[in-house]
Amino acid sequence: MANLPKSDWVSLKSAFDLVVKETQQPQNEIKETICSALRDEKLLSRGRCSSFRDHPNKADLENYLWDNPEVDWLKNSFQFPRNNNEQRKNNYHQVTDVQIRRTGYQGVEDWLGSGTSNLSDLKYVPPYIDFMLKAVSALNIDGSKRVSIIDIKYWIKENWDKELGEPSGNLLSQMATLIRRPEDRKGGNSK
Repeated sequence: MANLPKSDWVSLKSAFDLVVKETQQPQNEIKETICSALRDEKLLSRGRCSSFRDHPNKADLENYLWDNPEVDWLKNSFQFPRNNNEQRKNNYHQVTDVQIRRTGYQGVEDWLGSGTSNLSDLKYVPPYIDFMLKAVSALNIDGSKRVSIIDIKYWIKENWDKELGEPSGNLLSQMATLIRRPEDRKGGNSK
């Protein structure tokens, strides 16, 4: 008999329990780290908040809602302040039925390094991908800041693996683009 597939989403409490199990860090530190990852869009969340949305359905939660939340980990909920223009007796929006993405991009398993995107689980890494990952490591690219495409192209050209054949200018540009963050395609180097 086949097992039912696991959900792509887990409750806030289940995500917390998974991080506790995997990291063995102090619980307060884990709570702070999870909120920071949600705020920094390293994890995705969804929940219900009819006072904030025009509907009671579960929806993706914007990362700024995690700026300073009051989280109830056991009830899978949190609250955040209403803006000053909203005149209500309650000064907070209550978000319930909070879930965190479990698998895939921006999922808690991949964030912990135990998900399906873990490179150590791959049977084969194509040579170009392997070379680009070396560039990411050598250039200390961590996704927190914009990296100049010129610097990336220079590193690629200077460290080119001869086993990959002769690099064309087009290939260098494509690799450098793929190494950068998607938002960096717009140009500029101000952030």
